[in-house]
Amino acid sequence: VNRKYFCKSYPHLCRKPSNITSHCEQFPFTCTGNSSYLQFPNVNRTYPYPKEIAEAIREIYLSHNLSDDGQNPWSWSIISTSHLKAILHPLWLHGINVTCYSTNLHFDDDAEFETHEIDQRNIGIKEIHYFNLTVERAESFAPWIPHTVMFFVNSPFVPVSWNTERNSLKYGCTYEVHVILEEEILLPEPYQTNCTDYDALWERNNRTGPRSQEVIEVEGLLDFWTDYAKLLCHWTILYGLVEVKKAAIDPERRHNISTERSLEQF
Repeated sequence: VNRKYFCKSYPHLCRKPSNITSHCEQFPFTCTGNSSYLQFPNVNRTYPYPKEIAEAIREIYLSHNLSDDGQNPWSWSIISTSHLKAILHPLWLHGINVTCYSTNLHFDDDAEFETHEIDQRNIGIKEIHYFNLTVERAESFAPWIPHTVMFFVNSPFVPVSWNTERNSLKYGCTYEVHVILEEEILLPEPYQTNCTDYDALWERNNRTGPRSQEVIEVEGLLDFWTDYAKLLCHWTILYGLVEVKKAAIDPERRHNISTERSLEQF
């Protein structure tokens, strides 16, 4: 989210640097204009963001389009020769959402995948996709938490691992991704391979449902962690209520815990 836009919309959640000179020495890219008007969201040096700020960011995301918006609440812009689809992906451990742009990605939708004709007689490189991402460092939401841009290349139907398959991009660089086509042949029996034709299965299901085995595995894992998180939250709330009840009947602990504060924590 654009820092100036956020602080203009939520001035009570922003503050000026305690020492502007020291701040500009450490983060010179934020001091391109009149430094006396500098304001930043009141966030710590690490995640998660405070509850009020996280809710304000969520409100901005839900009330604006991730593409072009006249009020420009974003600190980035992206130009592409392809049709881009923008989604919000939650990072539960950090308490934030990240913006993901994709093209020709079809895990479980009903759209046809994109194809390109390749003539091996032509020598040279044929450009498939082009992306130009501009990130305004001066408008960084919190300059002490720098922008991080991750880039992935994967099958239209197979998800990637955030931890092992990401490519971190650096400021001011141009990247070329060269694609080499290979054929994957499933071995016959007695080798254990998954020979399910997911494209035929998708067609039989009226073009609904997962379009690869990997998507099924990921969805199963997400269902497991969602149920685990709900169970953990349930037991945490129960534990909190037990603590409140103990404090209510134990005079020595009555002044050390309040029902309202404890329930808010959960």
